[in-house]
Formats: sequence, structure tokens, C-alpha cells
Amino acid sequence: MDGALNMTSHVDGVGIVVRNECDQFICGKTLSFDQVSSPAHIEALDGKVVYNLVLEHRFSPTRLESCTLLLVQVIHSIHDFVVLLRVIYEDVMHLFAQLSGFNFTHHYRDENYVADSLARWALNCKPCDVFFTSTPPFLEDIITKDCI
Repeated sequence: MDGALNMTSHVDGVGIVVRNECDQFICGKTLSFDQVSSPAHIEALDGKVVYNLVLEHRFSPTRLESCTLLLVQVIHSIHDFVVLLRVIYEDVMHLFAQLSGFNFTHHYRDENYVADSLARWALNCKPCDVFFTSTPPFLEDIITKDCI
């Protein structure tokens, strides 16, 4: 999962990649949001999108890898978190707590390049709400390199 923000237009692009235990592409989701105020706002929105995708397609158990460190920190320790978006983060944490077998880990952007590419694609193709059931052509080279 990753998000991309255009600070000038306040538009967010979200990219989500679902892989199986053999690291093969299962599906992907891109989405764009208008009126995004900050990176923290993006991360909260991204968390809700991922939760809905996991629930809708019954992906369980789920290991979520994200370069959105703030969301990972909040999921692990909401009590230490003070931010204007706390209510949204608490909502996201409550939603994820309801999923069985859920694991949330942080990965740096260079380890999460496929989701980053989807997020940037969504940002440039707004409005965007696309669900991919096969690898989109613009990701094929990226996924091949990522699996090497």
C-alpha cells in the first residue's frame, strides 16, 4: 500500500497491491481523493481503503506492507499518538482489529515500489477508482524487477 500527494492540488493517489504467499500478483486497486490536507490525512484514508478491500474480497490472513510509517506506528500504539486526525486513525485501528490473522509492517518506499507506482498512476489519472484483476501493462516490468 502507498499514497502519493500533490501538495498544489491537494489530490491523493492510492495504490494497493495484493500478492499471494509466493509473491505473485493477485489484484490491485487505485483510487484518488480530492481535498487531502496532509500526508497524515493520506495515510488515514489509505488505511480505510485497504480495510475495505480486504473485507470485500475476504483476504485472510492478511500481511499489509506499507511505507506509510505513521499509520504503522498508530496501529501499534494509538495511545502515544496525538494528531488532528486521531479520530480517523482510531477508526482505522478499530476496523483492522476486527480482522483475524492481520499483520501490519513498515517497508521503505524502495521496497514498496509497485504500490508506489500504482499510487502515482492514480494521482495522474484522476478521478480514479480502478480494480485490477491482472497485472496492468504499465506494472509488468516493475513487478518482474521486484520479484528478482
